[in-house]
Order: sequence, then C-alpha cells, then structure tokens
Amino acid sequence: MIRLTEFKMSARPYAINLGSRRPASTGVTFNAVWYRRKARVTHACAGRLDVWRLPMPAVLPDDPAELLAQEWDGRYGGHCVARWDGSNLWAPQIPYERAQEYLAVLRPMLDRFPACPPGYDGWWTFNG
Repeated sequence: MIRLTEFKMSARPYAINLGSRRPASTGVTFNAVWYRRKARVTHACAGRLDVWRLPMPAVLPDDPAELLAQEWDGRYGGHCVARWDGSNLWAPQIPYERAQEYLAVLRPMLDRFPACPPGYDGWWTFNG
C-alpha cells in the first residue's frame, strides 16, 4: 500500500486503526474508515480492510505501518458495516448499540471532511 501525503478522493484512500491488526489465512485485517461518493453524496464509511497476497510471507513485520507499506492486494476494497451520509445511518447487520458507536465516529468524520478521525492513521491507498 501507499501512504498518501494528502487526501485525494480519487485514490480511494483508507484511514486505518493500526492497533486493530488481526491475522487472516492469506493476509491481515484492520479496522478502517473511508469516504466514498454515491449519487454525488459523500458518505463516511466504517468497517474492515482486508489486505492479502499469495503466497503469504512466512514472517510479517511487527510494525503495522511497515507491514502496510509492503505490496498487498486490495482489489475488493473495504468491507463496509456502517455508512453515514449526513442524515441516514446504514448499518443493517449490527445491533443498535454498536451502530451508535459507529455513528459517534462517522458523524464527526463527515462533518470534518476530509479529515482523518482520531485513532486512525490516514491516508492509505492501493492506487498511487
């Protein structure tokens, strides 16, 4: 992945919670947030970002930023579990209390567009 020096919507960037790293069989998963536009409306999105590659290296760096700087496949993008457009929260498969936790991150994120929310490291992209 590439760490951008400035936010660029066309690069489809992600802000990543570096402390949320979880191993997967062919890669690594992180909690992430990102902005997307749909029908000319900007949405703040939250979910997970799966980065993977085959073959998977035997040893991965302990430092999450160093790990992300390696070459990963992200062709499927982020897996969105909650999305806020400024008036509607979409979070169909999570309980109400959890949805409110996401809204507490997404609402100020959208209000401060294109800021990276606290607790996340941004902006990372697969498209330089």
